[in-house]
Amino acid sequence: AGAAAAVLGGVVVVAFRAPAPVIAGFALFGAGLATVIPTVFAAAGKVARTPAEGVAGVATITWLSGFVAPPVTGWLAGAVAFPITFALVTGMVAAMIWPARALRPRGAAAYPYRSPRPARADGQMPAVCGDMRRRAASVIEPDSDG
Repeated sequence: AGAAAAVLGGVVVVAFRAPAPVIAGFALFGAGLATVIPTVFAAAGKVARTPAEGVAGVATITWLSGFVAPPVTGWLAGAVAFPITFALVTGMVAAMIWPARALRPRGAAAYPYRSPRPARADGQMPAVCGDMRRRAASVIEPDSDG
């Protein structure tokens, strides 16, 4: 839905010349892409060997694109025209809508970090949570030996 909103905003920017609709189009474009980026980072954390490697890879690509894209976009807008350039950017965002469906969660398998144990009826935490609490306490309060 975010990429579709971004595409709609891009179409408004390309189609109109008056300031009000163009500003609204840019706002819609930005709001749509703002929902895409966290999804990409989350997916990267799930598909790499470790979550840190996946997020680091995506962060490197986004940093590089943030460094390279503005001058390339500006150069292209100067060479042809701004509406044509932004139509190209909008087309690239539209091209990511279909593959992005692969990132959509599917059932319980989409949430691998949920505990497989149900909550206990007596209100106590499952044993897994108790183990985690003991491990955290040992990190916060190390043994007297250390």
